[in-house]
Amino acid sequence: VSPHCQKITEAIGHRLTYEAAIDAKVDPFLTSLYVCSAIRTNSLWFFETGVMNR
Repeated sequence: VSPHCQKITEAIGHRLTYEAAIDAKVDPFLTSLYVCSAIRTNSLWFFETGVMNR
């Protein structure tokens, strides 16, 4: 099993959780808080891919 499987599985889980929260009309503040937490979990990827910068 590839060592990247855990990261891929987590990313899919984050996406599914986010979409479920949007569909359930969860408070936008809580949704944003979740997104920040998910980004913080793997912030290096966001910097390496250029999605975010310092």
